[in-house]
Amino acid sequence: MNRQVIQDNYGLRTPINSHRRPASCEEVNCQHWREGWLIVLDLRTDKGLSHEYTIKHTAHKKYKQELLPDGRTLFSFEAGQVCLRAAQHTTSLERAPFSDINKRSVGNDEFITTYNEQAYQLNVQRSKG
Repeated sequence: MNRQVIQDNYGLRTPINSHRRPASCEEVNCQHWREGWLIVLDLRTDKGLSHEYTIKHTAHKKYKQELLPDGRTLFSFEAGQVCLRAAQHTTSLERAPFSDINKRSVGNDEFITTYNEQAYQLNVQRSKG
């Protein structure tokens, strides 16, 4: 029996550049903003010293500093301030997704009609065995 194989691919896309915008820690309910956060650094290393410099001179955050028994340093950041990853926070613009058939953008009507027609054809083929 020779069956026709339907290979259309359907998709819904919500690209970041058209469907999201930057958001604050408060808008995304960021855990670090809500609860604060901890950073442990080894100030005996260049990497640790570099991060310490950033915290103390460029981050402009409220923190407490504590020397740990193993020689590392604990930085405890207070809740309610912008976290260090705030530039990565985004939120939805609540726009309808783009409809694609075979990676070609189509309108919603064409998407639904084509999908339904293919689903019908598949069901007809399956019922014929």
